[in-house]
Amino acid sequence: MPPELGAGANMSRLRLNRLLNQSGQTGRAAGNALGVLGLFFASFESAYGYLNDSRLPDWANSVGAGEPRPSRLYGLLRLCL
Repeated sequence: MPPELGAGANMSRLRLNRLLNQSGQTGRAAGNALGVLGLFFASFESAYGYLNDSRLPDWANSVGAGEPRPSRLYGLLRLCL
């Protein structure tokens, strides 16, 4: 059993514990969100490579997968078809 601590030391330990717990929870949420984004990016990049039958260079598939506006991507694919 640890030696008896004063009230100030106990409050400091509680604050530190709260900080560590909160940062761990925030880190897990951020890691999960970034993991989902990575899966979406990899899926779209693979799908674009399959759909254009390798008529576009690999960098174009990567740009298309990261493109936030699909209308630009449709225009790019239209040029290839």
